[in-house]
Amino acid sequence: MRKNLFVVMCFGVLSCLHTASAQDVLEVNFPTGTEGFVEVAYGVMGERCDTLPIVDGRLVIEKDRNDLPEIVGLEYKKERDDSNKAWMSVQINSARWGNFPIGYGRTVVTFDSIAFPLSVGTITDEYGDAEANDTFFHDRQRFRSKEFLKSHSQSLNALHLLPNSWDADTLQMALDCFSESLRNSQRGIELQQLISARKEETGVARLFPMWDTAGKARSFKECLNGKEYMLLGLWASWCGPCRAEIPELMDYYEHCRERVAFVSVTIDEDRDAWLKAVDELPRYEWPNLSPKFDGTQEGRSLPILLDNGFVPFFYILDHDGKTVYSSLEADGDEKPLDDAKRRLDALLTKSNRL
Repeated sequence: MRKNLFVVMCFGVLSCLHTASAQDVLEVNFPTGTEGFVEVAYGVMGERCDTLPIVDGRLVIEKDRNDLPEIVGLEYKKERDDSNKAWMSVQINSARWGNFPIGYGRTVVTFDSIAFPLSVGTITDEYGDAEANDTFFHDRQRFRSKEFLKSHSQSLNALHLLPNSWDADTLQMALDCFSESLRNSQRGIELQQLISARKEETGVARLFPMWDTAGKARSFKECLNGKEYMLLGLWASWCGPCRAEIPELMDYYEHCRERVAFVSVTIDEDRDAWLKAVDELPRYEWPNLSPKFDGTQEGRSLPILLDNGFVPFFYILDHDGKTVYSSLEADGDEKPLDDAKRRLDALLTKSNRL
């Protein structure tokens, strides 16, 4: 997971657990003598921003419940216009640090130090938010499983970490893992709207044509080449597990190449890094494509449907381009490739019986 330069602090919507107060208060305490500012961004995309001074080593943000988004991002700045900002994070039990959800009422964050590039601290939630010990964002493999999401069905932070880029069916599958109160939260409603809009599209297959390393456009039909299914794998040059599984993919390709088309799709933003990685990898027969690098100097924007950083990640598409499987369905304790192989084998076996 790419490291953000801010700590995301979620003001919970778990009304079934806490009685909503008229206002939420976030109190941030700094080490004695700390001077500077805190850049505060409100909303998922930071729609509104304030730069607030630290007064007597303390910052207090108090908002009316109806005016407070579920997400507040904080960045410490030495100077008002200083672009060198500290990554302010919180620490639980002096062991784990990261971004944690915060419940209704008053939440106190105490930073032990303010140092560049990293600062850590502790949080105290007067309402005893049970989700404060969430560890989902430390384990990206498990985060991709329905079982893991269900175990965090009351976590607003987990809901906010669902990638907007997933296709409609995968996103709906993930959203269904959460409680009704969270599905009706600001973030839940946003995801429902995204799902509704995306259902009118044709999923991952609509990203074709994509371009190979020579800049040649490749269509879905061309890549499918008359096969029953397509195994489309997302990878990146910086993804160690993606590179390590190539020999296993090559063995599986020989197992089902007569019925399944293989396609590797990079989510790299750096063309040179992509091409260098391709040169370093074992040579395989299926196409290695990019939805971004179309042969022009600057290329295109990486489609949001793929811009999630979750790699390796697999889709199985049928001959019409419909997504019949994604890695979100995988068991969190299993490699995505292993689960994709098992699901594809089951589809091929079922097809034989029809």
